[in-house]
Amino acid sequence: MSYVMELGGIDLKKKHILLIAASFTVHIVLMVSILLIIMKPDNTDYALWLKNHYDVQCLDVTCDSFEVEAENENGKDKQITMITAKESYTSGVFTMRKDVAYRNLEDPTYHLDLKVRGFFNEFSIINEEVSLPSK
Repeated sequence: MSYVMELGGIDLKKKHILLIAASFTVHIVLMVSILLIIMKPDNTDYALWLKNHYDVQCLDVTCDSFEVEAENENGKDKQITMITAKESYTSGVFTMRKDVAYRNLEDPTYHLDLKVRGFFNEFSIINEEVSLPSK
């Protein structure tokens, strides 16, 4: 008696190999998807990026308000506080998008309007309008 049986024109060994290959492929796709979801940036990652990119001191965990150094009229350093005036956040499966407008309450000429996209803990600027004091 033969151990190779005919089922629908494909022998049993080939069906087992195809089943194992399909199972392996599904597992690989699943693992990559889980990795991408875990690596999706969040608001904390955005705050760290903002702090490093613009050299600001965040006043809270999500950097809804921050301080930036500037020179006043006398040439002395002063701290300008910026707060979130408007924000929208869109979260995809693997990415995030954030549209934020920061303003200074004392001097409205200081502003930072950002549209950024995050993927794999990296952020890229889509649109940027900056009027921050320079030191």
